[in-house]
Amino acid sequence: MFNKKVIILAIFLVSLLAISAVNAADNATSDVVSVDNESSVSEISDEVENPLESSQSDSILDSSYDDVYVDSLNGYYSGKNIIKYGWTGDLNGYFEIYKGNSRVYQKHLYSDGKQYHDESYEGSAIKNAGTYRAQITDNNGYVLDKATIKINKASTRVLTVSYSTKIGSKGFIIAGISHTKEKKVYETSGKVKFRFAGKTYNLKLKKGIAYKLIKMPLKAKTYKGTVKFSGNSNYKASSAKFKIKLNSGKVTILKKNRSTKVGKYTVKLTSGQYRSLVKSFNKNKSKNVKVKTANKYKVKVAYSKPVKIYKTTKAVKTWYAGSYMPMINYMRSNGWTKVSEYTYNQPNPQNRYGIGLSSYTIAVCKWVKVSYKTAYKTKEYPVYAYISFKKDTTLPLIEVYSHGKTLNWKYLAIA
Repeated sequence: MFNKKVIILAIFLVSLLAISAVNAADNATSDVVSVDNESSVSEISDEVENPLESSQSDSILDSSYDDVYVDSLNGYYSGKNIIKYGWTGDLNGYFEIYKGNSRVYQKHLYSDGKQYHDESYEGSAIKNAGTYRAQITDNNGYVLDKATIKINKASTRVLTVSYSTKIGSKGFIIAGISHTKEKKVYETSGKVKFRFAGKTYNLKLKKGIAYKLIKMPLKAKTYKGTVKFSGNSNYKASSAKFKIKLNSGKVTILKKNRSTKVGKYTVKLTSGQYRSLVKSFNKNKSKNVKVKTANKYKVKVAYSKPVKIYKTTKAVKTWYAGSYMPMINYMRSNGWTKVSEYTYNQPNPQNRYGIGLSSYTIAVCKWVKVSYKTAYKTKEYPVYAYISFKKDTTLPLIEVYSHGKTLNWKYLAIA
């Protein structure tokens, strides 16, 4: 093999110089020692090889391997870059990876009875993009083959989210760092910069993802945002755009003067109520606030109203049984009450024909009867507002109620 021949030739040259020195001492007139033929070289080679083999059984001279190789690699960082290597025969040595002068990986190579060895390395020793050296050495550290491993920064794309929500609500801005053609997120570190609604947010990636819960603007429209990944030692920079559409449906704004309007009802918080609500909303803590408003809720209340009905009757009282008593009994049985009665005499025109009395006594009675009808009166009740914010919800709710009835409700955006 090549390495054995080199060493043998070196030993031969040393031996040749030694022979020349001896001959020069024996014969001062001879300046050059010559070798007659190639057979002399073989003889000397045989003489110097056997003693070494007997004394260095583990040296390179005792190895029986061939075709050692390490493939070069020019690729992109993936966290597990594959380096192929192999050999033929019996090898006792090492596979190593270096970053500059620092060894980052070593594996002991040895024969396992197979003639051919084609192996590969796919591990995490290559932690960052850059230039590395992979090599195979024998047991004495002699480099049998080596290759340059160039790991370039991987291309990336930023995954983000566009969505719709309400003005003043809490919403997420989200970014994930991914492969250019896949949606799998790289578990990498680094920083991303969001620009949204005139504000800038600098966030750190955790396992390839960055997000923040922010308060949305109070104007209803579609806002455009951008997010930029600054890149790192293993991944290239990239950017993306996103949109968040804000609508004002069923939302009322609590102004900085601590007041808002829900339908026709004005609600104003005290300074303490306002501060506690804002603090809870910003810190995502549940909060309930009850507010008595200056409004009145007017209700028409039905009731039974008594109504008196009056009636006048006339009956002949001369004979009770004939006219008067039947009239009395009839009126009383139908709910009438006699209020007054007076009598007078009425001449009988039939008396001149000999019919009846000369006159009759007439009773005039006044009656009253009480009935009831449905009437209405207006009553006023105080109006209250109940504001509730639950943790992890986007907006508080405000409900206006009175006398056990919900009068109106809205989502509450805080200015």
